[in-house]
Amino acid sequence: MQKQTIRLFIIFIFTSSINIFGQGFAWQYSPRLPFKTPKLFYGINANFGLITSKGNVTFLENKITCPKFKNGNGTNFSVGINFEYWSKNNQTAYTGNINYLRNYINYSSLDFVPISNSIVAEYENQLALDYSAIVLSVGYKYRILETHLTIGASLDLGINFTNNFVVKEKILGPPEVPPFSTNPPSYERNVLNGEFNKFNLINFSPRFSIGYDLQVGLGKYITPLISAEIPLTKMLSEDNVKNFAIYVGIKTNFSF
Repeated sequence: MQKQTIRLFIIFIFTSSINIFGQGFAWQYSPRLPFKTPKLFYGINANFGLITSKGNVTFLENKITCPKFKNGNGTNFSVGINFEYWSKNNQTAYTGNINYLRNYINYSSLDFVPISNSIVAEYENQLALDYSAIVLSVGYKYRILETHLTIGASLDLGINFTNNFVVKEKILGPPEVPPFSTNPPSYERNVLNGEFNKFNLINFSPRFSIGYDLQVGLGKYITPLISAEIPLTKMLSEDNVKNFAIYVGIKTNFSF
């Protein structure tokens, strides 16, 4: 009788340890407060990123080709909803996100134009690019060595739907260079009749991340994470411009 009781106790402890430590968390605080291990989670997320844009942007003013903008830098932010579905062993999870993304990228170029036999005017052109996208993401997440530290990989599908840009031209010198014929005359002007190649409607980018799951209650946890995005497609239809990004973000997760 005693041996049978010990066996039952061991079996109870073993099965309890499996059921209450889903995702590595002790979801069940006490045998008197049973809590079913959740598998499906939903939540919201927010991310801030630093962008490095590689490539040359062709720009035209009044159909005349200007010096190309080279290698820009910028920032972005995104907010959205996320889902996670954990496997039976609570070691891996399938992930999905739907996010709104806003990008801000700045480019510049220099232009040298002779205005006389002895004077060469130096101009600086600045392009401020602002565009938005809806990003759909599917991926995979893995817990490292039974800890709350995770690594993940996903494929992002970005659908661009708005874009705006502002181009400014400045006269840097020398002092003999006359100002632009604006009203009033100025050494800086907005380029109003400018254009560049169209945006690609769809962009694909794999993303790799590392995060840490922190329990904040029964069936609830948050995940601070760092991720890096590597583009497979170019931003513009004809210019080979690709945007690389590094993000810091946070995700909330609530069980269904």
